[in-house]
Parts: sequence; C-alpha cells; structure tokens
Amino acid sequence: QATIDALKYCVVNDIKYQDLLLEPGSPLDPISRDYTINGRLDVSTLTRIPSAEEEDATLASSTAVCWAYLVQAAAHEDPTLNINGFQSSGSAEGYRDLATQIKYDSDKGGDRDLVAEPGRSNHGWGNAIDFWIDNGSREHQWLKNNAYRFGFKPYWREHWHWDFSYIPDFLK
Repeated sequence: QATIDALKYCVVNDIKYQDLLLEPGSPLDPISRDYTINGRLDVSTLTRIPSAEEEDATLASSTAVCWAYLVQAAAHEDPTLNINGFQSSGSAEGYRDLATQIKYDSDKGGDRDLVAEPGRSNHGWGNAIDFWIDNGSREHQWLKNNAYRFGFKPYWREHWHWDFSYIPDFLK
C-alpha cells in the first residue's frame, strides 16, 4: 500500500521518476537472458513493488523502473482507472526463484502451455509481472494499448502476464 500511496503522490504532484534518482540519467541494467542465473538472483538487488497479497513482489530494477513509469502514466492519462490493478497479483508473480518455478511446474503437471520450464521463465529474471487485472477490464485495455511504450508486451495465453522486453528509448 505504501508504494501505491507514493505513486499516487508522485502523480498528483507531477513528480517524475528521474526526479527521484540519486544519479539522474544513470543507465538502467540491461535485460538479462542468462539461463545460469534464472531463478537464482540475489533478492537484495531486486526492487519491491506492491502485490495483492500481504507480501510485496519483486522485479529486476530496470523492470521495476519501467513498471513505475507505466503506473504513473496510467494514473495521469486516465484518473478513473483503478491503478491497484497494476500491482502484482501475488508475491511470486514478479520475480520467481527456482524453487517456486519448480513448484509451479509440478502444480501444473509440466504443461508448457501453462508454465515455463523451470530455469527458463521470464519471472526467473524478474522481467515479468502478472498484473491483478480482469480480462477485458478498462485497466487491461489500457495495458493492451499502452504497455509497449514502457517496454512491456503481453503473453498471448494469459491476459495478466506481461513480459518486460526492452528498455524504452525515453530511458536510454
């Protein structure tokens, strides 16, 4: 809730993410695709974002920065949107460690239509988020129309799952 409140404050006061950086203009970390570290990240290097559960979710820092820009833009461009829908649907719906990936794989019976192979999930790099949105909702429609501006693209099988794929030009 504290992060949502802080984001609302930033939107109302037109505070941009650059204004919050310790070193404005510092480059974002490149998006990792190193399979040897998938699900094995040092969680102290990840950035917390709110989730629909009591415990926050975490994302890779570049992903979290672009997520924050996305939420700020959604709130600014359409104040009637429920920006709580842009939080993670759960604490493991951002970064997923390898043990959680293995558990999800087991729970889904290894069905590759439902879950990525453990160690190969975009969640394992902290570069995916499962939003807390309903299919076809106004928030979902806003994401479909705008998330690309912030480096996110949808996974076609799951309306809630969005992968962070590239650092937008405005942050380079």
